[in-house]
Amino acid sequence: MTYDRAMMLLWAVFVACLGILLIAEMAYSQTRQGPCGARAEMVDHLGKKYGETPASIMLDSRGRLMEIFSNPETGTWTLIVTMPGDLTCATGSGEFYRQQPPAKNMEREAL
Repeated sequence: MTYDRAMMLLWAVFVACLGILLIAEMAYSQTRQGPCGARAEMVDHLGKKYGETPASIMLDSRGRLMEIFSNPETGTWTLIVTMPGDLTCATGSGEFYRQQPPAKNMEREAL
């Protein structure tokens, strides 16, 4: 085997390994968002395990339902996102959740 051919083979192996690493990282980053499941199961789990109930609800520009569940006694909170099709994932959680009243000067103007 010539030096040039060995270098080409080594380069091909390097590129293939790099591709495999990139694909693995993409797959891993998809799973880092947290546990996922049906919305009803997630809501039931949050209520039973943490005593959390819906505190806020919003819809983003992609049609995903975003909800914050909280427990006013313990201050714990969980943010879940439900995609069209009912796949729901927990994307964040923490402590010290406090509901703030709306500011008086932030009333919605008529469109």
